[in-house]
Amino acid sequence: MGVPCITMPENPEGPITVDERSNTLAATNPKRIESLALAALRQGKKRGVRPALWDGQAAGRIVDILCRQLLLSK
Repeated sequence: MGVPCITMPENPEGPITVDERSNTLAATNPKRIESLALAALRQGKKRGVRPALWDGQAAGRIVDILCRQLLLSK
């Protein structure tokens, strides 16, 4: 989406976002958090890559899989 994102946990739940540079890991270092936040405000839109399949269509794909599985189990 291009929104600057800074993650503070040491082990983010979605590490692929850090790998794809759509998220920046600050950890719990207050100086790093401040520096990254100020940089995000200056730079604006983030130029990372959206991870594959992170398109907002997960629910539909899950429903399709569940329907196929339910049909196959009959």
